[in-house]
Amino acid sequence: MNKQHCSLALLPPALPDLHPLLLSGSFWTSPTGFPKLINLAIFLTILYLLLRKPAREFFRQRLASVRETLDRAAREKQQATEKMAELDARLNRLDADLREIKTQSDRDAAAERTRMEAEARRDVEKIREMAAREVDGLSRSRWPTFGHSPPRRPSIWPSR
Repeated sequence: MNKQHCSLALLPPALPDLHPLLLSGSFWTSPTGFPKLINLAIFLTILYLLLRKPAREFFRQRLASVRETLDRAAREKQQATEKMAELDARLNRLDADLREIKTQSDRDAAAERTRMEAEARRDVEKIREMAAREVDGLSRSRWPTFGHSPPRRPSIWPSR
């Protein structure tokens, strides 16, 4: 093994494969290697300084927006849960109301049936009384009580 590859063997195998030029001694000893690293560090520092406030503000606004959305969703969920509970209560009351209306209508129908039967009995009794009076009145007016039989009506049908 040469010296160049010996440094690679000392790294644990769990590390990702890095660019071999970075780990070799040629990067650090080349005339452009170290200045490139300094340029990269300066560039990243300037980029960080320039984008720190806008990025922080962006993420702060984004976080506030997400929190507002979550709060609104929680409020809407709470309102929907309350409305669902109210509708369930109304539905349960509706079943009870329907049973109550049915029993009330059954009672009303029975009362109406009883009233109509009583009225029909009174009407039948009135009709019987009227018929009895009419028969009584007719029998008194047509047949005198002094022993004569009622006159015979002439028949329009020939006798047999």
